[in-house]
Amino acid sequence: MNGENHSELIAKLILSTKRKKRNFSIVEIASDISKLKNQLGSLNEISKVIGISIGMLQQFLSVLKLPSEIQDLFRERKIDSVAIAFLLSKFPAGDAITLVTHIVEKKITSQELKILLPYRKQHKNENILDLVEKLAATKNIKISVIRLPRNIVTKTSNQMSEIIKSIIGDNNFQEIANEGEYVNIKIKKEGEIILRNIAKQKRLSLSELIITLIK
Repeated sequence: MNGENHSELIAKLILSTKRKKRNFSIVEIASDISKLKNQLGSLNEISKVIGISIGMLQQFLSVLKLPSEIQDLFRERKIDSVAIAFLLSKFPAGDAITLVTHIVEKKITSQELKILLPYRKQHKNENILDLVEKLAATKNIKISVIRLPRNIVTKTSNQMSEIIKSIIGDNNFQEIANEGEYVNIKIKKEGEIILRNIAKQKRLSLSELIITLIK
C-alpha cells in the first residue's frame, strides 16, 4: 500500500465512522480497519489516528466473525447496525443465522438481542426461537430488582430462590443473578407488593426484610 492510498484509507475511515449515515457498509468499514491495522500495527494506533475508541473499532471488526451469509446481509445493508453485528458475533453461529431473518424483518432490535444474549447463556439447550418467544411474552411484565451486596449473603442462589418463592409464589419470581460484588433478586411487581406489605407489618424496609430472609 503506498502513502497516498494509506492516507485515503484513513480519510475514508474518519468519514465512515463519524457519521450516523455512512457511505459504506459495516463489512467494508471493518475490512478497511483490518487493512489499516496491518499497516499501523495495532488498533491502538488506528484509534489515535482516526479518533474513535478501540472498543468501537472492535465492534466494527466483529462483523468479520459472522458467517458469510450474514456478512452478505450487512454488505447489502439489509442490516446496518454496528451494535447488532457486535451482539450477533457473541451468539453461536447457528443462533445468529436463525436470528438474522427476524432482524431483517425488524422483529428483533439490538436492545432485544442484548437481553436475549445472557438469557441464551442460561438456557443453552433450548431452541433460540423458543427463547425469543418467551422474552416477547415478558415484554409488558414489570420486573423489580432488589440489589444486595454479595458479602452479606450466606445462602446459595437456589436456597434464596426457594425462600422467596415460598413467600411470593413461583409465578411472581424471576431469577437471582450474581453480578460482581452484588446479588440481584428479580421479581415481578406483584411479588414486590407482597414483600413490601410484609415488611410494613414488621416495620422493616424492603431490603431489611430480604436480608432477614436470606442471611
